[in-house]
Parts: sequence; structure tokens; C-alpha cells
Amino acid sequence: MRGHSQVCGGVHGYALLRLSALTCASASVCSLAQAATRLLRGVQQHAQLLVAGEGRAMQQLVATAVETQMRRLELKLRHLDDLGALLRKERAHLERSRHEARALSLAEGSRACWARYGLRSTRVKTATAIV
Repeated sequence: MRGHSQVCGGVHGYALLRLSALTCASASVCSLAQAATRLLRGVQQHAQLLVAGEGRAMQQLVATAVETQMRRLELKLRHLDDLGALLRKERAHLERSRHEARALSLAEGSRACWARYGLRSTRVKTATAIV
């Protein structure tokens, strides 16, 4: 990028000052100085256009990179939401299984107790029907 700094005020800016400071002894020297000044202004404008174009290209690249990162983060969040929903379903299933296992254990304990004393287990049927 050394060329851009020279064009935008380094070497050519100094040359412009020197050319404008020349005394115009003859018409050919004045027209030569004016032509050189115009040439240097054209080079400076061209360099400024190049710098502006590079700036726009850099902004576009940064915007694309940010957009890509945002898409990646959105995908990760969506994946985490799906995982959370799956874990909630699994937890609900485990809770139901735990309650069923506990109810079965209580029912078996009641049946054993009723059987030990030789009684009928009419209450056990209603207890298991509730569960």
C-alpha cells in the first residue's frame, strides 16, 4: 500500500507544491507546469477512487463474514433448542416410568400383605385402577 500513501499526499503532493512555486519565465515552462499539475491531480484522483473501491470491497467482505457467523450461531441455537426439547421429552418419560414402577411396587407390597393374612385384595384393584 506504499503507492497509495505516496499518491495521496506523499511524493506527488510535494511535487505539486514545487510546481506551483516555479516562476513562469516563459509560456512553455508555465504550460509544462500546468500540464504536470493536471497530470498529478489526475493520478491523485485515480488513487482516491482505488482507495474508495478497496474500502467498499473490505466493508462487503466484513459484512459477509458477520452474516456467516450469525447464520452459524442461529443454527447452533436451533440445535440446542431441539436438544432441550428432546431432553424434556425424555425426562417426562422417565418420570412416568418412575411413577409406574413405584405404583407397581406398592401394589405388589399390598398384595403380599393381603396374601400373608389370607384376605382378599379388593382394595388393591381399586388402587391400581387409580394409577
